[in-house]
Amino acid sequence: MILNNNEYMEFLESSGQKIIVNNNLFKITNDPLLLADFCRENIKKSGTLLDIGAGNGILPLLLCNANLTEISAVEIQKNSFDCLEKNIDLNSLSDKIIPYHTDINDFFPDFEFDYIISNPPYYRENSGSLSQSEEISIAKFEIKMTLDNLILNIKRLLKNHGTFYIIIIPGRLNDVLKAIYFQRLNISKLRTVIHNNKAKFILIEGKKGSRPGDTVIDTVSF
Repeated sequence: MILNNNEYMEFLESSGQKIIVNNNLFKITNDPLLLADFCRENIKKSGTLLDIGAGNGILPLLLCNANLTEISAVEIQKNSFDCLEKNIDLNSLSDKIIPYHTDINDFFPDFEFDYIISNPPYYRENSGSLSQSEEISIAKFEIKMTLDNLILNIKRLLKNHGTFYIIIIPGRLNDVLKAIYFQRLNISKLRTVIHNNKAKFILIEGKKGSRPGDTVIDTVSF
């Protein structure tokens, strides 16, 4: 496969897959790796998974060997979607990962998903300086999708008794909890990720249609 001048390839050790990264977009960071590990350790039953805001496909690639029958990857941005398609072809995963170039609000499959995963934009649209790159701004800030909108679509697309996994920064914890409870979803696990003695990320496992119960809360460091 021929790479563009702004692209390079890396190897994902945990899944054994290769990934093409666009240097003008996002490089590989810790948050998708942490989210994939969190998801993988908690998936017990086989089923379908939806990745909302799939980017270049790193989460589907990391989870392609998990106990999943099919992964749907929705990405709204054209350059990221092109990279996603390349990564599916590169790893010969067209029978496992199905890409969709669309806004999640316009995504209407004829079935619901057993699992949904998302690494959403962390920052409110007016909470900081936007990048000169529109694509990076859309990925970082709530320009195309807010946390409220994400949780609404999770509820819409998740099967009853299905499970969702998301990662956020600590400063958005109250916002996402409010959205989750407003949609009458439940939180089953809450994990704080510590880096250099500071809370860096929050990992959330939630469920649809289950009775409220005890939430498992733990902490990990990296």
